[in-house]
Amino acid sequence: MKYIIKILIFIFLFTNFSFAQLSKVQIEIGTKKLIAEIAETDEEQSEGLMNRPTLGKDNGMLFIFEEVLRHVFG
Repeated sequence: MKYIIKILIFIFLFTNFSFAQLSKVQIEIGTKKLIAEIAETDEEQSEGLMNRPTLGKDNGMLFIFEEVLRHVFG
């Protein structure tokens, strides 16, 4: 049982640690202010918002691509 708890703690810390590493920007649209995390690398874009139980109010993620293409999420 202790082994399972240690694994779960490790997974929790590892996944939350990766989120904390993303750059954040404040975006203003009219009078509305939003906080967006920036997913620039292939790894950050692949993970995206997966494994997140919640997303804060007025928070989101920007995906920055080097090429102008049609990108599909799903």
